[in-house]
Amino acid sequence: MTGAERTERKALLTQVLGGLALAVLAGCASAQQTWAETMEQVDGVASVEYEFRDNQLVGPDDHEATVRLEDDLGAEQVRRLVETSCARDAPLTRLTLTTAAPDTDEAGSVTLQNAAPYDSACLAEETVAGFAAASTAMGRLLPGYDGDFSSPGFTAGAAPSLDDPDRALVVVTTSAERARLLDALRALHDEGTALPLRYVGWWDEDRDPGTSATRPLVADLSPDADMAVLAPLISGAFELGVDDVEVTDRAITVTPPPGAVPNAAAWQHLADQAAGAGVGLEVRTPSEPDATTG
Repeated sequence: MTGAERTERKALLTQVLGGLALAVLAGCASAQQTWAETMEQVDGVASVEYEFRDNQLVGPDDHEATVRLEDDLGAEQVRRLVETSCARDAPLTRLTLTTAAPDTDEAGSVTLQNAAPYDSACLAEETVAGFAAASTAMGRLLPGYDGDFSSPGFTAGAAPSLDDPDRALVVVTTSAERARLLDALRALHDEGTALPLRYVGWWDEDRDPGTSATRPLVADLSPDADMAVLAPLISGAFELGVDDVEVTDRAITVTPPPGAVPNAAAWQHLADQAAGAGVGLEVRTPSEPDATTG
C-alpha cells in the first residue's frame, strides 16, 4: 500500500468514525427529545423543555429537561405522569419539575422546583405526589403572600426506598411577613403527603436582596404531626420575639435574640402550654450554636 493510499484510507476511516459518533449523539439526543414530546402530551403538563449540550472533550454531554406542571394535579394525573416518564429509556443529566407562577396581580409568586442529577427520566410516584401536594398548598396561600417557595432537590431520588430515613419533601420559603411562615407550614402539612416534610422559613421584612434574611422557623415533621397542637406553640414563640423556632413532631426549640430581657410570666405560660400538649420545650441561650446550620 502506497503512502497516498494509506493517507486516503485514514481520511476515509476518520470520516466514518466521525459519522458514527454523530449518529450516536443524534440517536441519544433523539431519545430524550422523544421523551420530552411524549411527556408534553400528558394531562397536567403545561410544557416540557429539553436542552442538549455537547461538551465534547470537556466532560460528559448534558441532557436537561424541565417539566412545567399545572396546578392542582390529581392522583390519576400523577400516576399517568409517572407512568409516561418511565416508559422510555432516556438518560438525563438534570430533571426539573416546576409550577409556573399563578396569574395574579397580587404580591408574591409560587414556584416549586426540584433539580437534581438524575441519570434517568423515570420519576417516582411518591416524589411527584409530594411535589403536587406542595404546589397546591402554596397556590392556596395566594393572593397576598409576599414571598416565594422552592424545593431544592429530589431527596427521595428516582426510586425512593420506603425505609430510607433521608427521604423527605424539602420546601424553602421566604416571606416579608413573619406570621405567614406559619401559614405556609400549616398549608403544606395539611395538604398531606406520604413523605415527611422538611421546611425552612426565612423572614425578610423589607424583601431587599441586598439585606440578609433571618430564619425564624425550621420544621422537620412526619405526616402524622399534629399541627393543631404545634401551631399555637409556634405562634406563641413568635409573639415572644424569638430569633429561631425549630419544630419536630413532639418538641420545639426556641432561641431568644441577643440581649433580650425575657418576660418570665410569658415564657412560663408558653412552657405550661407545651407541657399540657405533651410537647417538649427547649430554650437556648443566644450564644449557643444553631444545630441546623452546623
